[in-house]
Amino acid sequence: PPQRDAVDLSLLVRWVGANWQGRAREEGISLQVAAPDEAVTVMGDIDMLQQVLHELLDNALKFSPRGGRVHVRLWEEEGQARVSVRDEGVGIPPDVLPHLFQHFLQVNGGLNRRVGGMGIGLALCRKVVEAHGGRIWAESAGEGRGATFHVALPLPAQGAPLTSAGSSTATTG
Repeated sequence: PPQRDAVDLSLLVRWVGANWQGRAREEGISLQVAAPDEAVTVMGDIDMLQQVLHELLDNALKFSPRGGRVHVRLWEEEGQARVSVRDEGVGIPPDVLPHLFQHFLQVNGGLNRRVGGMGIGLALCRKVVEAHGGRIWAESAGEGRGATFHVALPLPAQGAPLTSAGSSTATTG
């Protein structure tokens, strides 16, 4: 199970985005990152969450054409921290979307072999996100139309302590 510490996703998303700027430039891709200035805090394992972001960005850049754009966005919605990674790449066939997060699935086999990958990254992302009480899914208008990957993680309840100790004491007045 993942460690449960307070993780500021705003900082993490900006930091991971900054780390991928060099590769994006090398590949002729515009990488844009939008995260709030204030903290968006979830309880989780920073290393595992960082790996999910790395995998999603790696895929977005890997399957985007030179001159394309990749957008990473973080926001809060309905008690959740939401992250989306959108690209203008090869897209995903509709019949593949429901199976995208299964082990060893490779979309566009020839392209995947050319750019590398074993087809296990998204399955691992799903395991990590679900272990954090969240969900991950993808949307695409079809082949050649890009894809958007979404991660939704629960925000701590209002007033809940942001510690991994796990005990809180209520007092009555």
